[in-house]
Formats: sequence, structure tokens, C-alpha cells
Amino acid sequence: MTAFTMTQTGASLTATSSTIKASGGGRRYLSIKNTGAETCFLGFGGPALTTGYALPAGEAITWDNYVPAGLITGICAATKATTVAVLQG
Repeated sequence: MTAFTMTQTGASLTATSSTIKASGGGRRYLSIKNTGAETCFLGFGGPALTTGYALPAGEAITWDNYVPAGLITGICAATKATTVAVLQG
């Protein structure tokens, strides 16, 4: 197995769709953890919607095979806010 470098970033999410990860090839691993107190919703390839993929507070989604290379966005319900931690390799 070939070693690769991991980088950690984060994002603050509100009721407006925000970029979590810009498009970028070469991702071999990606994990997004909702580190805040509110559920957030993820969007893939475009703006996130509150009807999208829900990521409850304290939960994470991880890809270590077939990692998405496109834009990943996030949003919270109106008047809510949360944060996410992102680990990419």
C-alpha cells in the first residue's frame, strides 16, 4: 500500500449553502464529521438543500473507495448553524 498525506480542514455551515470541499481529483480518502450541535445536509456537485443527505450532529460519512471528486456543499435548516471537520488524503 502506498502512503499518502492527510490534510484536515473545517467549515462553518448556516442556512446558506457553503462549500465544504471544492472539486478536485486525486482524493483517495475523505471523511466529513458534523462536529456541531445541529443536523446539516450535504450536496454533491451543486448547492446543498435541506432535503438532501442528512448528517446528524456527531455523525460522520467516510469514503475510502470511490471517493467523490466533485464539489461538496453543506447547509443547515433556517436559523441553525453547525461546523464540520474534513479529513482528506
